[in-house]
Amino acid sequence: MPHGVIIILGLAVFNGIFSPYLSLVWVFYPVWYPGFLPVNESGIFFLNSLFTSTLFIMISGLFAALYQQISWHVLKQQPKDSIMYGVWIGGMALMTVPALGVYSKIG
Repeated sequence: MPHGVIIILGLAVFNGIFSPYLSLVWVFYPVWYPGFLPVNESGIFFLNSLFTSTLFIMISGLFAALYQQISWHVLKQQPKDSIMYGVWIGGMALMTVPALGVYSKIG
C-alpha cells in the first residue's frame, strides 16, 4: 500500500471525527440509518463518522480523477502516481481545514 493512501485514510479518519458537517449528517440519520438496528447514540455517531469520512474520501478522489483524465485525454501522457496521490492528499487536506477549527475548539 503506497504511503499516500495511509495519509489519505488518516485525514479521512480525522475528518470523520471532527468535521463540522457531522451535525448535518446526524440530522438526517432517519434517512440513512438501518431500521433493523437499535437506535442508540453511540451507534449513530459511529456510522455517522464512517459515512462522513467515506464521503470525504470520495469527494477528494474526484480531484485525483480529474488530474488523471486531463493527463490522458488533454496532455496525451501517462499520469504519474506520485502527482495523483499528491493531488488527492491536497484535496483531502483542503477539506480538513474546517475539522481543524472544530479540533482547536475542543482540544
